[in-house]
Amino acid sequence: MSRHAAFTLLAAVRDDLTSSGLVVPAVLAGLLASMAGAWNGRRLAMAAVVPLALGWLVVNGPVEGPTLLPLTYNHGLTLADLLSGAALVALVRGLVTRGPTGSPAAR
Repeated sequence: MSRHAAFTLLAAVRDDLTSSGLVVPAVLAGLLASMAGAWNGRRLAMAAVVPLALGWLVVNGPVEGPTLLPLTYNHGLTLADLLSGAALVALVRGLVTRGPTGSPAAR
């Protein structure tokens, strides 16, 4: 599959998902909740962060905001995309907080 075909398919999926108006707030709420849990080292929340962060990149079209870094003539890194990066920071912090044994580290 060419890169153009992949972007076209992704855009079609995003349009289908966001047309109801309920998916974007649901993914956003789930992502924020999982970020808070991951920050505190909760395993279930940490497991949910990556799929929700990727889902957010797919459905955040209606709330993207300004383009911060253009990648191609019609694609780029937007303000809303930064939330997925923040989610990964919360995940890394949670992994570090849990320590090497998988249990919450002494604070």
